[in-house]
Amino acid sequence: MMERRNSGKKGKEGSVQAEAHSSSDPSIHHSIIPSFHSSSRKAGFTLLEVLVALTVFAIGAGGMLVALGNHLRNVSYMEDQARAVRIASREINELRRSEEYEEMETEGAEDRFVWVAEMHSDDLSEWPAIDAIEESSGGTPAQLRVVVRWSDAEEGELTHQVRLEGFEVF
Repeated sequence: MMERRNSGKKGKEGSVQAEAHSSSDPSIHHSIIPSFHSSSRKAGFTLLEVLVALTVFAIGAGGMLVALGNHLRNVSYMEDQARAVRIASREINELRRSEEYEEMETEGAEDRFVWVAEMHSDDLSEWPAIDAIEESSGGTPAQLRVVVRWSDAEEGELTHQVRLEGFEVF
């Protein structure tokens, strides 16, 4: 069996009284009451550290938003550019399907896109070997040109352009 020791003192009536420690005992004072003046650093961040972290995050997030805006603008421009090239290809193929040479100029519009398609035989002297092509084919050489212009806004100024040129013998 275990023996129990009593660290108390017997009083006048034979009762056991607990030994009381005085609050002036430095070992008790430091172990019970947390010290806010100790040299050891507590876990957590200071207000200054949090503000610096938020500032760095805000600058980074702002830079990312600017980059995202530029990317979306570039994607939109490239989509418009691709559409203009498709329109120009369609129109120049339409000119090539002509059965015989006929000097012409046609215009068209589609949403924000406006184009001019033309077929002519002027200024062909600048093309290399144009005389040999005329002699060998027996047809009439013609220059084909389609210019597609568009704006960023629905009723805006036509600020962008795609030009597609070709050569055909009719």
